[in-house]
Amino acid sequence: MLVVALASPARAHDLKAKLDPETDPIRVEAWFDDDTPAQHARISVVRSTGEEVAAGVTDERGLWSFPRPGPGLYRVTVESVGHRDVLRFTIPGAEEPAAAPTVEGDARLDKNLGLVVGLVLLLGGSLAFILIRRKKHTPDTAP
Repeated sequence: MLVVALASPARAHDLKAKLDPETDPIRVEAWFDDDTPAQHARISVVRSTGEEVAAGVTDERGLWSFPRPGPGLYRVTVESVGHRDVLRFTIPGAEEPAAAPTVEGDARLDKNLGLVVGLVLLLGGSLAFILIRRKKHTPDTAP
């Protein structure tokens, strides 16, 4: 229990990404919520059919770009040190009305709720471990 009392608060980074599908090439920017760039983040661009159209890694500024693909729906997945952000965007086709491309991010669990759930799991697991260890070390009182 002393370790828990002396531990410094955990600082989780939330990975964020953005892009502008109207540019060519399309530039992806990735960063953590403390405004540090997500260096060497892996990025994958996948068409709605499941076909990967581009993949790469961000530079030291958290930037990466790829050629603007043809019309369709796409998903961009950015991953770095156990964190992930997913963006979806549309490139309108010739047969579709000339609407502006859209970018949509995935819904996320509230950060505070995630912290509470994590702490409950850690404390619950620790308590279970202590109770199991205590039970194993209790001497038998049988005659």
